[in-house]
Amino acid sequence: MLGIIAFYNIILGIFNLLPAFPMDGGRIFRALLATRMPYIDATRKAVAIGKGMAFMMGVFGLLTLAMDGIWFLLIAFFIYYGAAGEGEATTISVTLEGLKARDLMTGLPDVIYVPPDWTLDQLIDVMFKTKHTGYPVQESHTSPVLGVITFSDIHRVPEPERGTIRVKDVMTSEVIAIEADADAFDAFKLIAPGNVGRLIVIDRGKMVGIVSRTDLMRSIQFRGAYG
Repeated sequence: MLGIIAFYNIILGIFNLLPAFPMDGGRIFRALLATRMPYIDATRKAVAIGKGMAFMMGVFGLLTLAMDGIWFLLIAFFIYYGAAGEGEATTISVTLEGLKARDLMTGLPDVIYVPPDWTLDQLIDVMFKTKHTGYPVQESHTSPVLGVITFSDIHRVPEPERGTIRVKDVMTSEVIAIEADADAFDAFKLIAPGNVGRLIVIDRGKMVGIVSRTDLMRSIQFRGAYG
């Protein structure tokens, strides 16, 4: 029994050293390439090799489907999407290198806030005018952030009730914040999963701006194009 376990551990170790992302071998291969070319180019080459290996493994899996080839297909899927994800994350990390959250944010006084006692109908009017889908909830620009309200929060309230329901009744009180001097890539990691549309940017305990998904994507596109 121990011999079988040892055998499979050796196989897993060899597999992990394949020069393909997301395995350790892919990272080692990238490090070697990076001694001869820019880091991002080394990543792209390592990702391309990883995808190529995944493609060949997938073809082999299809040809041997009747003989448990399904496992090769699953591994190919894992390698391909792991390599793609690693490549994208590295590209964004390098693109945002040197930037802080404050460099991405929409700062005060340009941030539009909404008072907690507004009705949802009042907020909808502002949404149509400003073309934003989320706002911090504050008594004033200088007061503490009480929460965040988004279009999704409004959408859950039946239309006939939006003239009487207040912002404070449906806002999200748990504010997701980031320090102004935090790395821009940290903001990306918070927003990227998809369930966070904007971050409150804090400096010395006070809000100084907002980083939205739009702010982040605009910065990535601009830096990617003009570096």
